[in-house]
Amino acid sequence: MKDVRINGIYLIMVFLPAVLVSCGGGSGDESPPPPQGGVDEDTVSVDTTGFVTEGIVSADGPWGRWDTTLGFLTLEIDEDGRVVGEYPLGTLIGTLDGHRLEYEYREGGLTGSGYFEFSEDFSTFEGIQNIAGSEVIWEGTRMD
Repeated sequence: MKDVRINGIYLIMVFLPAVLVSCGGGSGDESPPPPQGGVDEDTVSVDTTGFVTEGIVSADGPWGRWDTTLGFLTLEIDEDGRVVGEYPLGTLIGTLDGHRLEYEYREGGLTGSGYFEFSEDFSTFEGIQNIAGSEVIWEGTRMD
């Protein structure tokens, strides 16, 4: 099968209706739980939007808020050292090796994999998310 690269806008226009339909109904057991951990509970601060702004366990990594081609993304590290994230279409969980994050995602009934390559200072990333047999380019810029 030939790999096709499409941008995030096309993904939203074409796949969003299918994702929204697949998100409706069900027992709710299909989605992983929201990310937990990754913060020092004694020093944590939360801003007015509900995002953790202080107390992140490690400053040397992609933790925090991102403005991306697939919407706002929040990345944290859980108690097992996995990177967990939430974005408008779903959740992801993965492992960071240097500046490369390889992850599995869930968007309603859809699941798949992808990766991000972070810049040296973790201020931007470029990556690919494999969805429905296609590769979607996913880019982001750190917000905080």
